[in-house]
Amino acid sequence: MAKKTIEIDEKAVYEKLLGELEDTYTLCHVDYRDEIPAKTVQECLDKGSSDVLFDEDLWEDSRIFYADQIITDMMEKEGYDPDQIKLFKGTGEYLDLRCEIESRDDSTPERDACRNTAMHAYVRFHSNYDCWLPMWEQGGIQARGTALAGIMAALSLNPWMVKQAAARRGIETFGPFRNLRSRNGNELVDYDKFIRVLCETPNYGNWSFFGKVDLEALLDNGFRPDGMTIPAGTTCAMFNWWNGGGSLDFCKTLRPVTVKELRRRLAPYHDDLKVVIDEKYNDNYGYTPCNVYGGHVSSDECLAA
Repeated sequence: MAKKTIEIDEKAVYEKLLGELEDTYTLCHVDYRDEIPAKTVQECLDKGSSDVLFDEDLWEDSRIFYADQIITDMMEKEGYDPDQIKLFKGTGEYLDLRCEIESRDDSTPERDACRNTAMHAYVRFHSNYDCWLPMWEQGGIQARGTALAGIMAALSLNPWMVKQAAARRGIETFGPFRNLRSRNGNELVDYDKFIRVLCETPNYGNWSFFGKVDLEALLDNGFRPDGMTIPAGTTCAMFNWWNGGGSLDFCKTLRPVTVKELRRRLAPYHDDLKVVIDEKYNDNYGYTPCNVYGGHVSSDECLAA
């Protein structure tokens, strides 16, 4: 007995179903377990763009699955049998219809997952002089020709007041420490605590701020770190990312400051900064605070506004 030939007018099916489509569909469903991978967030921050997040399209399979299910349900409702449905799904018209449904998707999985994601990060200064040398290696501190000049500028610290704080701890200073009164009242950290952090730094390091990132806020500004705000009360200290290590003491910021302002203050010294995700393993970024301290340094302050 000859096998029955299955026929279907794919163009007619396409036109009929297209006319019955709803204006919008919700194809992606995000629950509390769905988060943005740390690697993706780091790539977005590095490029200062959210394109990486959307190009990666972590929910593509979900869109395809639910769009396919919608087409199946519509065809079954129209009386098509399973073989006819399977035949239609092998045509270009099916792909066009599925793409049309996907284009009407009103879900926002990227934003929903950003809202779910609690991620830590740190803002790390890059010094034109490589890094801060420990006091015991220098025999004291000096501002000219060292990373300290850029750090003091970024933190709006008056060098003369830093010298006085060093003297109170019996630390020798070398060379000029200018009295920049314009920085008085704008300091980001306390002078005595700042000197204490420098004293308790056992090896090379970069000044860093530690906290959480508000991924939804970062998504809103296109993952451009300059728009981030470091709030008052944020934990900060020296940190060594290339071979591990960090301060045994910490400071708290006295006032809020934007990443853009920090960049501006660092620029005259040809210094810069970077926002790095604080996860146990972060490719290309060496040790993170999570590695060194056995956990996140700060869990209360958020580094984005």
